[in-house]
Amino acid sequence: MNEERQEPTITHEYRAAFARQMNQESGQAELVVTMTTVRELVSLGYTINVQTKRTKQATTIQIGGLSVARHTLSRAGGAVGTVAVPWPGEGTHHVVFERKGKRCDVELQIRDTSLKVESSTGDAFVEVVDSLA
Repeated sequence: MNEERQEPTITHEYRAAFARQMNQESGQAELVVTMTTVRELVSLGYTINVQTKRTKQATTIQIGGLSVARHTLSRAGGAVGTVAVPWPGEGTHHVVFERKGKRCDVELQIRDTSLKVESSTGDAFVEVVDSLA
């Protein structure tokens, strides 16, 4: 009998979901990208450190390391990161995820108040999902 622990095969490091929301302070619409790690962490609540760059046609999200959330209770689950940028105009908008030399390009179609993921190409370290619930 083999008693070695078998690690599960994980094809993606992160999951990402896109949504439209209204900024409470400014009243302006925003494109919100919520990311979570696929691997679950125990003991503490972690956040994903991200930086964004925005042009008219694209939003680049650089994924950094993890940090412990300042105000959190102990919990198990994936680390979470959220980015909000001004709502792009109608048409095609690209979201680029970058991490340690990896790149994943997601193409969104924006129509009025709705968005649709058209394609996801590049390194498959980010899985685009409808919801993170």
